[in-house]
Amino acid sequence: MGCEVVLASRSPRRIDLLRTVVPDFIVDPADLDESLPSGGDLDPEAVAAELAARKADEVAVRHPNSLVIGADTVVALDSTLFGKPESPGDAERMLHGLSGKTHRVITAVAFRLRSQSISFDFRETTRVTFRELTHEEISRYVATGEPFDKAGGYAVQGGAREFVAALSGDYDNVVGLPVTRLKKELKSAGFLAAD
Repeated sequence: MGCEVVLASRSPRRIDLLRTVVPDFIVDPADLDESLPSGGDLDPEAVAAELAARKADEVAVRHPNSLVIGADTVVALDSTLFGKPESPGDAERMLHGLSGKTHRVITAVAFRLRSQSISFDFRETTRVTFRELTHEEISRYVATGEPFDKAGGYAVQGGAREFVAALSGDYDNVVGLPVTRLKKELKSAGFLAAD
Protein backbone atom coordinates (compact mmCIF):
# COMPACT_ATOMS: atom_id res chain seq x y z
CA MET A 1 0.00 0.00 0.00
CA GLY A 2 1.60 3.24 -1.16
CA CYS A 3 -0.16 5.56 1.28
CA GLU A 4 -1.49 5.51 4.80
CA VAL A 5 -4.91 3.89 5.21
CA VAL A 6 -7.54 5.19 7.63
CA LEU A 7 -10.63 3.23 8.61
CA ALA A 8 -13.53 5.57 9.39
CA SER A 9 -15.15 3.09 11.80
CA ARG A 10 -14.78 1.92 15.38
CA SER A 11 -16.41 -1.46 14.69
CA PRO A 12 -14.17 -4.20 16.12
CA ARG A 13 -15.41 -6.54 13.38
CA ARG A 14 -14.46 -4.13 10.58
CA ILE A 15 -11.08 -3.53 12.19
CA ASP A 16 -10.37 -7.27 12.34
CA LEU A 17 -11.57 -7.85 8.77
CA LEU A 18 -9.61 -4.93 7.31
CA ARG A 19 -6.48 -6.18 9.07
CA THR A 20 -6.66 -9.32 6.87
CA VAL A 21 -6.23 -7.08 3.80
CA VAL A 22 -4.22 -4.11 5.12
CA PRO A 23 -2.18 -5.07 8.20
CA ASP A 24 -1.24 -1.49 9.14
CA PHE A 25 -3.85 1.28 9.28
CA ILE A 26 -5.23 4.01 11.52
CA VAL A 27 -8.69 3.92 13.07
CA ASP A 28 -10.41 7.33 13.11
CA PRO A 29 -14.19 6.92 13.37
CA ALA A 30 -16.54 9.41 11.78
CA ASP A 31 -18.68 11.36 14.22
CA LEU A 32 -22.08 11.51 12.59
CA ASP A 33 -25.66 10.45 13.09
CA GLU A 34 -25.99 6.92 11.70
CA SER A 35 -29.73 6.62 12.22
CA LEU A 36 -31.57 5.33 9.19
CA PRO A 37 -34.04 7.57 7.39
CA SER A 38 -37.68 6.72 7.93
CA GLY A 39 -40.43 6.47 5.38
CA GLY A 40 -41.52 4.12 2.67
CA ASP A 41 -39.80 3.11 -0.55
CA LEU A 42 -36.26 3.58 0.73
CA ASP A 43 -33.52 2.06 -1.42
CA PRO A 44 -31.34 0.05 1.00
CA GLU A 45 -28.32 0.17 -1.31
CA ALA A 46 -28.59 3.96 -1.61
CA VAL A 47 -29.00 4.39 2.16
CA ALA A 48 -25.91 2.28 2.90
CA ALA A 49 -23.93 4.07 0.16
CA GLU A 50 -24.90 7.50 1.50
CA LEU A 51 -23.86 6.65 5.06
CA ALA A 52 -20.55 5.07 3.93
CA ALA A 53 -19.78 8.12 1.77
CA ARG A 54 -20.59 10.54 4.59
CA LYS A 55 -18.25 8.65 6.94
CA ALA A 56 -15.41 8.60 4.40
CA ASP A 57 -15.92 12.25 3.44
CA GLU A 58 -15.88 13.46 7.04
CA VAL A 59 -12.71 11.58 7.97
CA ALA A 60 -10.96 12.46 4.67
CA VAL A 61 -11.03 16.12 5.71
CA ARG A 62 -8.81 15.20 8.69
CA HIS A 63 -6.59 12.86 6.62
CA PRO A 64 -6.32 14.40 3.12
CA ASN A 65 -3.18 12.45 2.19
CA SER A 66 -4.51 9.07 3.33
CA LEU A 67 -6.80 6.54 1.71
CA VAL A 68 -9.90 6.72 3.91
CA ILE A 69 -12.28 3.76 3.96
CA GLY A 70 -15.84 4.30 5.16
CA ALA A 71 -18.37 1.48 5.39
CA ASP A 72 -21.96 1.02 6.41
CA THR A 73 -24.12 -2.08 6.67
CA VAL A 74 -27.90 -2.23 6.55
CA VAL A 75 -30.28 -5.15 6.73
CA ALA A 76 -33.31 -5.08 4.44
CA LEU A 77 -36.40 -7.25 4.57
CA ASP A 78 -38.34 -6.36 1.45
CA SER A 79 -38.68 -2.56 1.77
CA THR A 80 -38.07 -2.43 5.54
CA LEU A 81 -34.62 -1.32 6.71
CA PHE A 82 -33.07 -2.53 9.94
CA GLY A 83 -30.22 -0.56 11.46
CA LYS A 84 -28.80 -1.07 14.94
CA PRO A 85 -31.43 -1.69 17.62
CA GLU A 86 -31.91 1.08 20.15
CA SER A 87 -33.42 -1.04 22.94
CA PRO A 88 -34.08 -4.67 23.88
CA GLY A 89 -37.63 -4.31 22.57
CA ASP A 90 -36.32 -2.95 19.27
CA ALA A 91 -33.89 -5.89 18.96
CA GLU A 92 -36.69 -8.37 19.67
CA ARG A 93 -38.93 -6.68 17.09
CA MET A 94 -36.18 -6.94 14.46
CA LEU A 95 -35.46 -10.60 15.16
CA HIS A 96 -39.16 -11.52 15.16
CA GLY A 97 -39.42 -9.75 11.79
CA LEU A 98 -36.48 -11.71 10.35
CA SER A 99 -37.61 -15.06 11.76
CA GLY A 100 -38.34 -17.62 9.03
CA LYS A 101 -37.56 -15.16 6.24
CA THR A 102 -34.82 -14.27 3.78
CA HIS A 103 -33.33 -10.80 4.10
CA ARG A 104 -30.52 -8.88 2.44
CA VAL A 105 -27.41 -7.60 4.16
CA ILE A 106 -25.96 -4.69 2.19
CA THR A 107 -22.56 -3.22 2.95
CA ALA A 108 -21.44 -0.13 1.08
CA VAL A 109 -17.77 0.81 1.11
CA ALA A 110 -16.49 4.28 0.13
CA PHE A 111 -12.87 5.21 -0.56
CA ARG A 112 -11.48 8.75 -0.47
CA LEU A 113 -7.98 10.09 -1.13
CA ARG A 114 -8.72 13.79 -0.96
CA SER A 115 -5.29 15.15 -1.93
CA GLN A 116 -5.48 13.29 -5.25
CA SER A 117 -9.24 13.73 -5.80
CA ILE A 118 -9.71 9.95 -5.73
CA SER A 119 -13.19 8.77 -4.86
CA PHE A 120 -14.76 5.39 -5.55
CA ASP A 121 -17.15 3.01 -3.87
CA PHE A 122 -18.94 -0.31 -4.14
CA ARG A 123 -21.82 -2.22 -2.58
CA GLU A 124 -22.05 -5.90 -1.74
CA THR A 125 -25.24 -7.83 -0.98
CA THR A 126 -25.58 -11.16 0.81
CA ARG A 127 -28.86 -13.02 1.28
CA VAL A 128 -29.44 -14.58 4.68
CA THR A 129 -32.34 -16.87 5.61
CA PHE A 130 -33.27 -17.34 9.25
CA ARG A 131 -35.05 -20.45 10.43
CA GLU A 132 -38.22 -19.94 12.49
CA LEU A 133 -37.18 -18.53 15.86
CA THR A 134 -39.10 -18.97 19.10
CA HIS A 135 -39.86 -16.05 21.35
CA GLU A 136 -37.70 -17.69 24.04
CA GLU A 137 -34.70 -17.98 21.69
CA ILE A 138 -35.03 -14.33 20.72
CA SER A 139 -35.38 -13.16 24.34
CA ARG A 140 -32.41 -15.26 25.44
CA TYR A 141 -30.27 -13.91 22.58
CA VAL A 142 -31.24 -10.27 23.22
CA ALA A 143 -30.38 -10.74 26.92
CA THR A 144 -26.76 -11.50 25.93
CA GLY A 145 -26.36 -7.88 24.78
CA GLU A 146 -24.88 -9.02 21.47
CA PRO A 147 -27.51 -7.41 19.18
CA PHE A 148 -26.96 -3.79 20.16
CA ASP A 149 -24.19 -2.58 17.88
CA LYS A 150 -25.12 -4.65 14.86
CA ALA A 151 -27.33 -3.93 11.87
CA GLY A 152 -30.41 -6.11 12.05
CA GLY A 153 -29.77 -6.85 15.71
CA TYR A 154 -27.66 -9.96 15.23
CA ALA A 155 -24.07 -11.17 14.90
CA VAL A 156 -23.77 -13.98 12.35
CA GLN A 157 -20.31 -14.73 13.76
CA GLY A 158 -21.73 -14.93 17.31
CA GLY A 159 -24.75 -16.48 18.93
CA ALA A 160 -27.01 -15.76 15.95
CA ARG A 161 -25.09 -18.24 13.78
CA GLU A 162 -27.61 -20.81 15.10
CA PHE A 163 -30.45 -18.77 13.54
CA VAL A 164 -29.09 -19.04 9.99
CA ALA A 165 -30.71 -21.65 7.74
CA ALA A 166 -28.99 -20.43 4.55
CA LEU A 167 -26.51 -17.79 3.43
CA SER A 168 -25.89 -16.83 -0.20
CA GLY A 169 -22.95 -14.51 -0.85
CA ASP A 170 -20.01 -13.20 1.13
CA TYR A 171 -20.11 -14.24 4.80
CA ASP A 172 -17.68 -11.43 5.75
CA ASN A 173 -20.16 -8.96 4.26
CA VAL A 174 -22.68 -9.99 6.91
CA VAL A 175 -20.01 -9.53 9.60
CA GLY A 176 -19.42 -5.97 8.32
CA LEU A 177 -16.82 -5.79 5.54
CA PRO A 178 -16.79 -7.81 2.28
CA VAL A 179 -13.10 -8.73 2.28
CA THR A 180 -12.98 -10.50 -1.11
CA ARG A 181 -14.55 -7.57 -2.93
CA LEU A 182 -12.49 -5.07 -0.92
CA LYS A 183 -9.25 -6.72 -2.10
CA LYS A 184 -10.49 -6.74 -5.69
CA GLU A 185 -11.41 -3.04 -5.62
CA LEU A 186 -8.13 -2.00 -3.98
CA LYS A 187 -6.14 -4.00 -6.56
CA SER A 188 -8.17 -2.59 -9.44
CA ALA A 189 -7.51 0.97 -8.21
CA GLY A 190 -3.79 0.26 -7.80
CA PHE A 191 -3.72 0.42 -4.00
CA LEU A 192 -2.84 -3.27 -3.58
CA ALA A 193 -0.38 -5.26 -5.66
CA ALA A 194 -1.86 -8.01 -7.80
CA ASP A 195 -1.25 -11.56 -6.56
